[in-house]
Amino acid sequence: MTVDQSQFGGRARIPQLDLLRGIAVLMVMLFHYPLFNVFRIGWAGVDLFFVLSGFLISGLLFTDWKRNGRIRVGHFLLHRGFKIYPAFYFLLISMLVPTLIFRIDHPLERVGAELFFLQDYLPHIWTHTWSLAVEEQFYLLLPLLLLMLGMTKKRDPFRSIPYLAIGLIALCLALRVARHPSESEQVQYAFHLRADTLFAGVALGYLFHFRPKIFNDVSRLPLLAVAIVALIPLFCFRSGSDAPWVLTCNLIGFVAVVWWIVPRSNIRMPLLEKVGVYSYSIYLWHFPVALPLVLIFSRMYRLHWLLLYVVVSIAVGIYMSRLVEMPILLKRDECLERPHTKAREVAPTSCGSAAAAQA
Repeated sequence: MTVDQSQFGGRARIPQLDLLRGIAVLMVMLFHYPLFNVFRIGWAGVDLFFVLSGFLISGLLFTDWKRNGRIRVGHFLLHRGFKIYPAFYFLLISMLVPTLIFRIDHPLERVGAELFFLQDYLPHIWTHTWSLAVEEQFYLLLPLLLLMLGMTKKRDPFRSIPYLAIGLIALCLALRVARHPSESEQVQYAFHLRADTLFAGVALGYLFHFRPKIFNDVSRLPLLAVAIVALIPLFCFRSGSDAPWVLTCNLIGFVAVVWWIVPRSNIRMPLLEKVGVYSYSIYLWHFPVALPLVLIFSRMYRLHWLLLYVVVSIAVGIYMSRLVEMPILLKRDECLERPHTKAREVAPTSCGSAAAAQA
């Protein structure tokens, strides 16, 4: 099976990627369930998010370069800002009073870390927002790198990306091993130790957009078997800080999963895909939903409280997405994508454009 370059049109989404996002957010939610450890490997859902983010975000930039012959850094940052900031700052502001009531230590420092997306290095309020900091820092650096590469007069200025990805994977692994175990938290959370997973997604995005034959040929291989073998160590450790090389195994496994599933349009799970569409807001709000459960049901280890937590988290996330995230994204697309509307109406949209539209 190959990527059909005409199977998606307009502002279509790739449902297989929504499916993976739905799986990733459910993994994280189950891992964060406060009453007992129901899903010990759920922390790796963030690694899956990182690979997907690198793949989709690079798609925005690669599509921009193919369409306009250049990387528009300002346009990209506006595009991401409309996606990330409103929903996140709405969470931060609306939950600020409850968090201060708990009398967190050094509140100004923690609020500042959240405001400026430095949660991966500084004390912060929410346990789960460190991943947003890693992604936000990556979003600032990636377009600059691609801008520099795009300035060359080569026919394919980005062909060094797979080699850069291999080098970065080796470097981050070496740094994580060197920091372990004396700085175990930074091993799992710091941007300079986690950027390899995002950039692996970028390398996959490069192959998808510029080397479709290689992408399609490799996707026919038994990539699921590769993923299963690579993810075996995940089941042996409580977190990535326990064994820093496990993060590299996760990277390999999830790249294989994404590579395998993108061309397979027949794989559909509508409910999980729906969760994936709203995964950002669900991810933001699942932890505020979890905290009251600690207070209300402190030692009630029953399955129905777990189901209640999952259902309420998804419901709150969908509601907040429709309240804040989705209306702003509609305005964003109306303002930023208007110049290309005619082009879409005249020319069929490629699978690559659908991937970019999903970011």
